[in-house]
Amino acid sequence: ELGEWASVFTQETPRETRRAARDLRIRVETTIQKLESYPPQNRELGMAMWRARYERMLEDYKHLSPDQQKVVQPVLDVMKYFAAPSN
Repeated sequence: ELGEWASVFTQETPRETRRAARDLRIRVETTIQKLESYPPQNRELGMAMWRARYERMLEDYKHLSPDQQKVVQPVLDVMKYFAAPSN
């Protein structure tokens, strides 16, 4: 059920869950920075893979409880910046 969010919500305590969400957001930001530094000819493939992962995360997000959605919303907010097809 958790799909892409399993690494966040399989933690033992609420504090560890929040930390896992924060760490995922940081990894997303780091990946975005790396993708933006790719040469233009290599960037499109990376962006396509990124959009596919974002779509999976978005679909799995729909199955989370409202409280869980609040925890991971910052991750999605960062991801959608780069996952938009217009970039």
